Amino acid sequence: TKDTSYISSTIIDGNQAGSVVSFMSNEDSNTSLVGLTLTNGYSNYGGAIRLDYSSPNLTNLIIQGNTALISGGGIMGQFSDINITNTLILNNSAQTNGGGIYLEGSSPYLSRSIVHNNDGPSAVFIEKSDATFTNTTIVDNAGTGLRCINETNQVLLNVIVSSNVTEEVELQSSFPISNLFIENSLIKGGISAIINQGGANQISFGTSSLSMDPYLSSQFTLSSYSPCIGAGADSVQIDGTWYYAPATDIDGNLRPNPAGSNPDIGAYEHERSTPLPPEPPTNLAVEEGNTSLTLN
Repeated sequence: TKDTSYISSTIIDGNQAGSVVSFMSNEDSNTSLVGLTLTNGYSNYGGAIRLDYSSPNLTNLIIQGNTALISGGGIMGQFSDINITNTLILNNSAQTNGGGIYLEGSSPYLSRSIVHNNDGPSAVFIEKSDATFTNTTIVDNAGTGLRCINETNQVLLNVIVSSNVTEEVELQSSFPISNLFIENSLIKGGISAIINQGGANQISFGTSSLSMDPYLSSQFTLSSYSPCIGAGADSVQIDGTWYYAPATDIDGNLRPNPAGSNPDIGAYEHERSTPLPPEPPTNLAVEEGNTSLTLN
C-alpha cells in the first residue's frame, strides 16, 4: 500500500535480534517488500535489511531506528541490484559507513525516496557499484551525504543533496577511476561541495544543476520559493544511455505538475510550475551619512 497511515502502523520490530529482514537466497525482481515500517534492527551489517546476491524491489517502506555495528544501518547490500522506491530511510546508524545505505558490487536504483538524519561517517555509501538516483532527497545526515569509492559510476537526476554535516558528496578512488554525473540536481554548495579524493575521478556537474539552498519544509516538501520547482528534467542522455525521471512523486502525485511544465527536483512535486519570486525586504533603514545600501 502507498497509504502512509497503513505503512506507519504496519510495523516489523526487529527487537534488536539481528537484521529485521534478510534476502540471502538469490531473490530476483519478482520478489517485493512493500508497505511496511522496519525498525529496531541491530546487526553487524544491515540493521533493517541485509541482502547478498539478491535483487528485490523495496517499495513504500519506512526504515527507521535501526543500527549496524559495522555498515548499513538501514540497508546493506552486496552484489544486489535492488530497486528502492517511495521509501523513507530515517534515523538509522552505522559505526563505519552507510548510516542509511551501504551497497557494494551492485547496480542499485534509488528513486522518489528520502534519506534523512542517519548517523555515521556517511549516509549513503557506494563501493564498486553503478548506481542511479532519481528524484531523491538526501538531507540533514550526520556525516557525508553520498560517499562513493573504488570504481563507481553514479548518475544523479533531479536529486537534492543538502545540509549534510561533514560533506555533501565525496568520491574516493585512485585507479580505476570513479565517475559522477549530476544532471538537473541540487548539490548545496555546488561542485566545490564535492570532495574528489584521488584527483583523477571524473565529475560532471551539469549546467542545469543548482548549488543554492533548496528551501525545504520540515517534511522535505518544496516551499513555494524553492529553486527546485520546475528545475528538473524528464530525461537525460549520458554516454549514449537514457535516464528517465519517474512519472509520479513519493506521494503518487503525477509529474510534472502542472502538466506540460518541467518536473521538480527532489522527492516531492510542487503544485507550482515556477517558484515565487523572493518576498520584498521590509523595515529598511538608512543612517544619515551612508552613501550606499546593498541588499542580498
